[in-house]
Amino acid sequence: MRTRRFALRMAWRYLFSKKSRNAIHLITGLSMLAIGVVSAALVILLSAFNGLEWKVIGMFDLLDPPLLVQPAEGKRQELSAEQEAALNQHPDLAGFSRVLEESVLFTYGTQQKVGQIKGIEPIFLEQVALDTLLISGSLPKPQSKGPSQTLLGQGLATSLGIRIGEPFKQLVAYCPKSGGIDLFQPFRDLSLNPSGIFFIPQESNETLALLDLEEAQKLTGSGKKISAIYLYPTSGADLSPLQEQVTQLLGEDWTVKNRLEQHALIYKILRTEKLAVFLIVAFIMLIASFNLMSVQTLLVVEKRKDLMVLWSLGAHAGMLRSIFTLLGTLVSFLGCIAGMLLGLAVVGLQALTGWYPLNAAGEPYPVVVYFSDLALVFATVFSVGLLISWWRMQLVKFKKEDAIQVLK
Repeated sequence: MRTRRFALRMAWRYLFSKKSRNAIHLITGLSMLAIGVVSAALVILLSAFNGLEWKVIGMFDLLDPPLLVQPAEGKRQELSAEQEAALNQHPDLAGFSRVLEESVLFTYGTQQKVGQIKGIEPIFLEQVALDTLLISGSLPKPQSKGPSQTLLGQGLATSLGIRIGEPFKQLVAYCPKSGGIDLFQPFRDLSLNPSGIFFIPQESNETLALLDLEEAQKLTGSGKKISAIYLYPTSGADLSPLQEQVTQLLGEDWTVKNRLEQHALIYKILRTEKLAVFLIVAFIMLIASFNLMSVQTLLVVEKRKDLMVLWSLGAHAGMLRSIFTLLGTLVSFLGCIAGMLLGLAVVGLQALTGWYPLNAAGEPYPVVVYFSDLALVFATVFSVGLLISWWRMQLVKFKKEDAIQVLK
């Protein structure tokens, strides 16, 4: 223990003591600067990818449920009365909405566009808080007659040229009939009355129309069959055991997915990109860390007389190697700490001021810092610095004849 303390004190003294050659100061400073810059880059890039992931998750959270139930086979399936009653009685479920999705053709005057209808139940509007997403009109109101009320995505409404309250044009949805071919009437049609227009930052904003589930079932001719069930847990409910309970409750005919599983491909792409960027920057850091070898070599030559004194006082070769191994590790450690602090300062400035925009609209680029990422950066930089310093000193031989010989 005392030997390690002595080696650390000597390494610290050699690192900050006055050198006879200014080049040693310069190379040491450049080595520390290179490690610091790469460490800062790692913190900034990982925080940026975390922010981007958070942004994507937030986009999907707008309409997607915490738990999604879909048929295990086929496109649609009927939910039995027993299964529906079991879901209603589950203590961890605040409610659920049966959903029916289908591609249709929308016509409005002379305009046409292929889009998608989503038949929903009233609880969907409550859980999503769709009224906060409206940019025009209002939520559908109960009615006994007249065209079915619908909510349109802004992109779809713009493509069709729809304005809320337009009395002279009718929005109609056409859905192909399933089963046999009807040459005279191949489509079912449904007149729709747009009651509101909403905006969501997703592709579905360009194609989606929301309407009552029963009206969607009439248009598609699917009877009581549905394509999905949106489950909304109570506040504080643990999703993992709830997912398993619902899976057992509904049986093998249905699959239950959490938000991560609903968009597994997107999450995988984001994580893969984050890993690739980390590995690339870590490789750059590995190359930058080779400057430590130059620092160690120059300091060994610089402190030749001191080492000869230590040798004569009984210091063995292992102690002398440990001094310069710790010296290189200190350079890596100090550069890493300084770089991480710089990276956190840049990320904090972005979070507070949003000086770097995400898009042309001026929306600030999101950044999120995870402690696990900081620990990963520190562990990577410190480990690489330690290994390179140790490996370089294994190439140094200490002999009594001439005290030191550096093998190149």
